[in-house]
Amino acid sequence: MPKKTVDTIVNGQNHYVLALKGNQPKLRAEVEHIAAEQNPLDIHREEKRSNGYENEWFVDVFAAY
Repeated sequence: MPKKTVDTIVNGQNHYVLALKGNQPKLRAEVEHIAAEQNPLDIHREEKRSNGYENEWFVDVFAAY
């Protein structure tokens, strides 16, 4: 998602979810900092085994202001 779009969402005080990719080191560092400093507002975990693979999905919700 383009930075301008994210800025518009945040400045409008809306809720949002962004996918974080490993090739965005500055964004990842900021998210890791937030996660280390705050307790999540909500947590969702899901584990599933399919086709011989174990998969884990997780979402932690933080206030990012």
